[in-house]
Amino acid sequence: MTDTEKNLSESDELAREEKQERRMRRFMRVAVAVLILQALLLASRGVYDYVCVFRIPHGTAVVDYTVVKSHAPCFDFFFKSDKFRKLRPYLSYRRYVVPDGVTTIRSSSFSLCTEMREIELPDSLTEIAPFTFRDCRKLSRIRLPSGLREIGTNAFQMCSSLREIELPDSLTAIGHSAFTHCTTLTAIRIPDGVSKLDDYAFAHCGALREAEIPGSVYRIGTGAFQDCTSLEKVTISNGVRQIGWSAFQNCISLKNVEIPYSVMEVQGLAFGGCSSLSRVLNRSFQADFAPTAFAETPYYSWLHPDWEVFGH
Repeated sequence: MTDTEKNLSESDELAREEKQERRMRRFMRVAVAVLILQALLLASRGVYDYVCVFRIPHGTAVVDYTVVKSHAPCFDFFFKSDKFRKLRPYLSYRRYVVPDGVTTIRSSSFSLCTEMREIELPDSLTEIAPFTFRDCRKLSRIRLPSGLREIGTNAFQMCSSLREIELPDSLTAIGHSAFTHCTTLTAIRIPDGVSKLDDYAFAHCGALREAEIPGSVYRIGTGAFQDCTSLEKVTISNGVRQIGWSAFQNCISLKNVEIPYSVMEVQGLAFGGCSSLSRVLNRSFQADFAPTAFAETPYYSWLHPDWEVFGH
């Protein structure tokens, strides 16, 4: 290939790239215009039910736009757009204030905002939808509002800088894997009134040292505290009826546990692999212990049906 042909080939490639970039710019201008018009329309009605944040890089600046209604016709189109999704991982937004009046944060609104360090939530907020703050790895400060009732599936998954979080007394449900892989979280007090502690809610929280579970929780979900390797103290209050499969599996720092009067069933591997478990105080007369409930602990035996569980 001659030098002239090479130059022509490079020129064609540059032209194609410039054309593609112009198309992207047009797409983003149209997206912003439509979304802003819709926001103005919804704002004029005075209704703020949901929030979702879009951040669109424009040169060195970032356009910040908030959707305030979940059923907006263009919302799903832009949110599900592959072009838009490709832009989201590169965002560098560090702080955001959710406006007053918002009651629900839409699913995945802040997911993959990897530079997000702080967010302020309004007192009007009652629900955090699934995946809302997933993979916000630098998020370290967040105050949950006093009226919050539900934290959705994977809502804070992999928020690895979140060292502490206070759950409000109004909370009733903690979703599947809500805080899984929050690797610097050190303590958690689940407020009395929470009835749903779903599967893997706090799994793989390697720095978690202490957990309090109120009697309002009917069932401690499967793997709820699985692989919390620093967990030394867990308080299970009277009222809990069931300890799920692998609920505390591989909590290798856990030395003792008390099974309250109310527990009816301790499922398989509930405390499996808790290699430091030196004392179990069983206060329940009716609890049904699965054969593998204490597998790979000092109390484990495949053959003996009467577990060496002290107390009654």
